[in-house]
Amino acid sequence: MRLLSRSPPRHGDRRGERPDEAEHGLLVSWAGFNTAVTREARQLFFKVRLWDAGNVVNALQANYDKLSKELQAEIPLKRTWILVEDD
Repeated sequence: MRLLSRSPPRHGDRRGERPDEAEHGLLVSWAGFNTAVTREARQLFFKVRLWDAGNVVNALQANYDKLSKELQAEIPLKRTWILVEDD
């Protein structure tokens, strides 16, 4: 599986990419990624990010308060506090 297509340069195209291609990408998979995709994403570190379910949940928790009230209503979460016992 190729994460980015490598198209030949076209007239008027400065980077050799199609005009409808993004410069960066985020691939999200709840089930994770196979070794080939992970390896290729490492080679394209500055262009592609891979997020699994944990990354999505962590980003949602870290930014939930910044979401609009409408979006928070679509994803209703409640913050809970738990006392941590000393070791």
